[in-house]
Amino acid sequence: MKEYKIDTGLVEKATELIYLGLRQQKNLTAEPYHMELLKMYRNESMFRELVHVIARGLKLGIIEIDESGVFLRPDHDSIFAKKRSDLLNLTKGGRDKYSFVILIGLAAQYFPKESSFDERSQYITEPITISELDEYIRKRCRMLKERENPEDSIAGDKTTELLLNSYLSLPSEEKILSSSRNTSNAHIRNVFTFLKSEKLLLEEDGKFYPTMKFKNQIYNLTENEGIRRLIELFQGES
Repeated sequence: MKEYKIDTGLVEKATELIYLGLRQQKNLTAEPYHMELLKMYRNESMFRELVHVIARGLKLGIIEIDESGVFLRPDHDSIFAKKRSDLLNLTKGGRDKYSFVILIGLAAQYFPKESSFDERSQYITEPITISELDEYIRKRCRMLKERENPEDSIAGDKTTELLLNSYLSLPSEEKILSSSRNTSNAHIRNVFTFLKSEKLLLEEDGKFYPTMKFKNQIYNLTENEGIRRLIELFQGES
């Protein structure tokens, strides 16, 4: 039988760093030991890999680790996940930061304005293309980042800010003129392919239409106050 040498001290420190994220510990600079863990994560590849391996084992995605904290997003089936709406459970929105932003953008497109939030029949039904959704999401992400009014922005919401920044950092296919898998268009295409397989979207001539099943899922999605607020912010002003 093959023997493995395990540095239990290193494992313990990696677990402690993840625990800071589960505790939602902010400002790692306040504690010297927390800063030591951060420096190890940044400078030691073996430690960094160990942190990611343990996180995956716990079904946790690492959004970012920096001085301001450890930001995690649990998979939909993780014991650390809060109950999510059916739509986020169905898609990769619970474990893929790009898919989550895409879902919010799509929900903002297909859901009524906040003045009509209780009218299920007032969904818009215009089709949308992949490029149109990408342009819309980028526009709304930039808008939210630039607004100064705390009540009408994402100021102070580090996790949401990281998610939007992550999406904006992706190149679009129009800019690089390729079919790279790591473009915003490619991520949208993957989400749309999944939604089509679940009979949530229909495609015709490169344009996508929501089914009634999808519209009902979006309505359920907004029962989560945080997500509903983000959809409202995405919609903003016409």
